[in-house]
Amino acid sequence: MNRRGQVSIEFILLIVIVLVYIYMTVWPLMEDATASADDVKRVSETKIGAMKIANALNEAAVNSGDSRKTISILVPVDAAIECNGTDKRIEYSINIKKMHGRRAPLDKAEGIGCEELGRAGEEYYSCQSFVSLLSGAVPTECGSIQITGPLFDRFVVEKIGEDISVKRAG
Repeated sequence: MNRRGQVSIEFILLIVIVLVYIYMTVWPLMEDATASADDVKRVSETKIGAMKIANALNEAAVNSGDSRKTISILVPVDAAIECNGTDKRIEYSINIKKMHGRRAPLDKAEGIGCEELGRAGEEYYSCQSFVSLLSGAVPTECGSIQITGPLFDRFVVEKIGEDISVKRAG
């Protein structure tokens, strides 16, 4: 009888050790992996939004006649998309919180540059990149295209004559 009690206590002690191990090592790693996946998703959504605008502008530029295209864009929190007419490109940027001293999730990947900054007592990364436009695809009012998140909206890219414009639909 005494032997059964000792085995039960050893089993309970083993379960406690396994739970402490999971809590101390596996759980923080899982939180970091989830946060990194969310960061990658937000950066990808921002990049896709910039690519949609750039592709619609490029398509309008190569069309010989007038054209009109409606696109839907999702810009996540702490992200921005804007037009740079001087460099002929659509630029996008996103801020990502720094967690547990980890590196920027997409640093030096696919032309996305991230730099470490600080704001209001918390550290974060500011990541920027761009999508190039064709020479004739720069809209007439390029500087007025500034989209900041969070936002899900529809935009109309329109070419009338030689003028290309981007406006909110509706």
